[in-house]
Amino acid sequence: MFVNLWRKTPFLRLLIPLTAGIIIGMYLTVPVGVLFLLFSICITGWVIPPFLKLSTHFALRHVQGVCIHAAICLFGIGLFYQSDIRHKTNWMGHHLKDCSQLIVSLTEQPIKKAKSWKAEARVLAIMNSGQAQPVTGKILLYFRKESNLRYGNRLIIEGEIQKIRGDYGKYCGRKNLFHQVFLKNWQTLPGGKSQNWLITTREYCLKTLRRYIPRQQEYGIAQALLIGYREELDKDIVQAYTNTGVVHIIAISGLHLGLIYITLLQMLKWLPKKRWAEISKALLVIFVLWAFSLLTGASASVLRSAVMFTTIAIGQFMLARYSNIYNTLAAAAFMLLSYHPYFLLDVGFQLSFLAVGGILLCYQPIYDWWLIKHKWLDKLWQMIAVSLAAQIFTWPVCLYYFHQFPNFFLLANLVAVPLSTILLYGEIILVAIPNLWLGKLLTWGIMGMNTWIQWLDKIPGAVTNNIQISLQQTICLYGITIALLLKRGMGALTIGVLFAGLHAYDNMQKKIIIYNGTVACIYGRQKKEHKTETLIQFEGKRILRLTGRLPNKPPAKRIKIDYILLSHNPRVDISRLHDYFIYELIIFDDSNAPFLIRKWKSACKKLPLRFFSVPDEGAFVVNL
Repeated sequence: MFVNLWRKTPFLRLLIPLTAGIIIGMYLTVPVGVLFLLFSICITGWVIPPFLKLSTHFALRHVQGVCIHAAICLFGIGLFYQSDIRHKTNWMGHHLKDCSQLIVSLTEQPIKKAKSWKAEARVLAIMNSGQAQPVTGKILLYFRKESNLRYGNRLIIEGEIQKIRGDYGKYCGRKNLFHQVFLKNWQTLPGGKSQNWLITTREYCLKTLRRYIPRQQEYGIAQALLIGYREELDKDIVQAYTNTGVVHIIAISGLHLGLIYITLLQMLKWLPKKRWAEISKALLVIFVLWAFSLLTGASASVLRSAVMFTTIAIGQFMLARYSNIYNTLAAAAFMLLSYHPYFLLDVGFQLSFLAVGGILLCYQPIYDWWLIKHKWLDKLWQMIAVSLAAQIFTWPVCLYYFHQFPNFFLLANLVAVPLSTILLYGEIILVAIPNLWLGKLLTWGIMGMNTWIQWLDKIPGAVTNNIQISLQQTICLYGITIALLLKRGMGALTIGVLFAGLHAYDNMQKKIIIYNGTVACIYGRQKKEHKTETLIQFEGKRILRLTGRLPNKPPAKRIKIDYILLSHNPRVDISRLHDYFIYELIIFDDSNAPFLIRKWKSACKKLPLRFFSVPDEGAFVVNL
């Protein structure tokens, strides 16, 4: 199976070196000049052999293959480097000062959060000493109260511009978003972009749903189901959907685009089988798919489906050819990674491609396990087979990221998937032709789906929690899965032994991790977090958290401490710490103001003293 797949999917053979190059680019910075030189050599090694003697060309046939794969790998490294906005000379972070003012343009409507309003903005220029300098970059704006600001408004803002830190900072960094500011005052500039049709359409959909589906829980699900708007979802409902394995329903995914694609094809069946009609059909389908993708925020899973269905539509209606679906899937991944290499780190991107790959490879073998003559029982078995096939390649990633497994995912999907399909069609009709009774029917349908999901969630054993596996163990689980699919029992057993060894090693690990103002002490698979304690002791190591002033008088005998953690802006003179303590290292966590960290770092460099800055270098980790 896999040998034939390899031969028939050229884009899969190109996708692997591209992915390898992107991963290398994450951990290794290659100078642009060296990268260009190596790329030129590889392209030369690929282009020249066909112009040589036939015997020489035949002898070098494998060299050509190596060169083209190496070139694509280098292309991936270059893509990752180029996609990081921090490598551009006009990036805002290179010109930012404490007194800087920014000219920004809102790229979204302000969204209500728990205690504030949030909006993303594009930075147009930085003003230092009254001089405006054009720059590029993005920033998160937080407002204390609701404002009349809209998409496209241009503002002059000032305030303490901070780096986005912690795990959320890493997430935002993948979108080239590194700074945030909490605003008290701002100045609105005249002009700016007018409201675009996507924002207008999105607002119309939200207002229509609010009017005809007024109940908060049902309205939140309706928003998420139709256009992927999740800001008003009830947290308990989201947790229930997560625990039962149907959260993909409220996260716009390939399922939604697939339904729209099938519906459009059915609606356009009346068109004649003429060349102009087929091209018109393809263009209309592609336009609607991409419009819906942009309307819902263009997540990785939606883009995957949009690219796939676009390729299928072009091949089927414009070129009159049916493409290999595996090659189409690999081509979609190749194009999306070429457009935005950070998609490789996106959980939605990974789960989307793994789920579709599992369905394509494993659905038919699973369905063939049980041949049912009864029509409706066969339909039920088809749904079960699809759910099982989707899980085959996604469960290791789910365990790695979410540390849990939904035991009742089959029961939940059997009801939620067909019901959500009906609800999605109903919402599209409601938005197109508003109707009070249709709104009531949709409210009852969503209420019924929520009730079913919440009931399953409350059953004891609905979810297996606290599953901790490492990246190496996740790779082993994929190795075992593939070995079993290939019926290589000995291979699966060998990888299983390796998995068990890694599991045993993880059970013996001892480490201290400091992140987000938290000191985590890990022993095996047990983790204890210390968020407020002043003195933390673990496996012979002592950590002192300083959040206020030092005593006026030093102790008669200095106190031995391994690490001093400065947290929550303590008023501490770095030069006086040695009067009170004997210590190895000073750590600054990300609860401190940026200007204080800069001041402390400068003092440490002058004395000199060893220090570690969590906001600048990431989590502090000590293996014991």
